[in-house]
Amino acid sequence: MCGRFVTFIDDDFYPRFNLSNVLYDIKPNYNVAPTQKVPVIIDDGKKNKAEIMNFGLIPPWDKDGTKKLINARGESVTSKRTFKEPFRKRRCIIPVHGWYEWQKHKTGKTPFFIHSEKHKYLGLAGIYNIYKNKKGNEEKAFAIITGEPTKDIKYIHHRMPVILDLSEEEPWLEGGDPDFLESLILSKSKIALDSYEISKEVNNPRNNSSSLIKEMIKLI
Repeated sequence: MCGRFVTFIDDDFYPRFNLSNVLYDIKPNYNVAPTQKVPVIIDDGKKNKAEIMNFGLIPPWDKDGTKKLINARGESVTSKRTFKEPFRKRRCIIPVHGWYEWQKHKTGKTPFFIHSEKHKYLGLAGIYNIYKNKKGNEEKAFAIITGEPTKDIKYIHHRMPVILDLSEEEPWLEGGDPDFLESLILSKSKIALDSYEISKEVNNPRNNSSSLIKEMIKLI
């Protein structure tokens, strides 16, 4: 599962994702939670484009717009009624610096920050849809595709977001053979991941500062 992550834009963001546009006044978000608006990358037919979308895909059968799906399982995203059309027509990349996951144990849950020391940005595979809000205006909302964890973080949780390798990002956005696209999300990422325990302050979505990703140092 992936329900919280970190994202911010710096000078490396636009060349990293080969973007054709610039987003202004985007503040760093160290605790992205469902329903929040964040930058997401799509293919506009000519070049990659960054757009602001809501975190939480709204199913077409939810007329009230109250059901928000933050994750889609890679094993069933091609067949489930809610996800199969977005998978075919509306794929996206969610650029993150890392995400949070909670390790369950007998006394509760311990939060961890998962990222890559070698890669400032990770491109998560996602899908999105277009819906009309209560005012009748069109908006876009996305879900993150999840799969089995890599050996680096398997000790924390049994699921993780699907991370596209750099060579897979363009094919994912541009589309093509459905079987090939499905293979991208079913294969485990080759990107090495790093993780460490962090403060439980991350549990509250209202907390939003760089201190959240500070490693907890235990004194023995």
